[in-house]
Amino acid sequence: MRKNIVMLFISFVFFSCAKNSNITGVEDNSTYLGGIGTQRTYIQTEKWLQLGTNNPVVVPPDSLILKVPFSQNEISSGVVIRDSLVETIAMIDSTYYAAWRLPPPREMYKTIRTTGIVYDLFGALYELVHGRNYEPIGISESNYHVYAELPGKIIEVSPNDTLLSSKPPWLKVPLIVGDSWERLQYTSIFGPAVISVRVSELKKVTIAAGTFEAYKLEVATKLSNPDSTLQIEYEYYSPNVGLILYETKRTAQVWYGYDTITLMSVDQVIRKELVSYSFVQ
Repeated sequence: MRKNIVMLFISFVFFSCAKNSNITGVEDNSTYLGGIGTQRTYIQTEKWLQLGTNNPVVVPPDSLILKVPFSQNEISSGVVIRDSLVETIAMIDSTYYAAWRLPPPREMYKTIRTTGIVYDLFGALYELVHGRNYEPIGISESNYHVYAELPGKIIEVSPNDTLLSSKPPWLKVPLIVGDSWERLQYTSIFGPAVISVRVSELKKVTIAAGTFEAYKLEVATKLSNPDSTLQIEYEYYSPNVGLILYETKRTAQVWYGYDTITLMSVDQVIRKELVSYSFVQ
């Protein structure tokens, strides 16, 4: 659990939508989650910037800047959270499979288990200002997600899901440029909302792990009434590797301060980037 950080509301979206590409490649036998035994390492960063600028919100005092576990470049670019995450793709554990009462066969279900370490600049400063040493937060078996691969779609599965064929797709497969679908309908604090997905293009993407052919998905969260966009996220999937990049930017209200904690609005930028992957058994 991240100390001293509370994100209350999401409002406007700043990223603009990319134009469609003419590339329309289809890989009928590809997996977009990654195969059993795939292990992916990511660096995920969260930035807090002053509204409408590139100026960081959290700037350590000179007396502490050498004591926090962040580089000068991270601090100057507004990074307040840095996660080092390892995701492992596996077949669903037999205990989970039995407890969740899922329809057979067990082989159709994949899990994504996440472990890692979280570095929190705000938390580090809070501890150092009060004369205490800062320790990063370890996470283990966090975000245990289960997915089922059905003909034409991948769905996220919950306990006691029996009507799998009627669930909306997390991913509509194979990914094809121009396809769109609804991922989820739910009730937000602002009213009924829907998460919709559109495959906008197939493009070469260069990240820390290398250069990949990847499908760019625009994931929009919108209110049904009034018709307005709460958030746009971008997911990039490379066939047989899985998610290689995630990006979003939004306005958020956060609590900030070392002694006197105040509520303020910031531009919140989140980026999750693949840095390496391998196949283990």
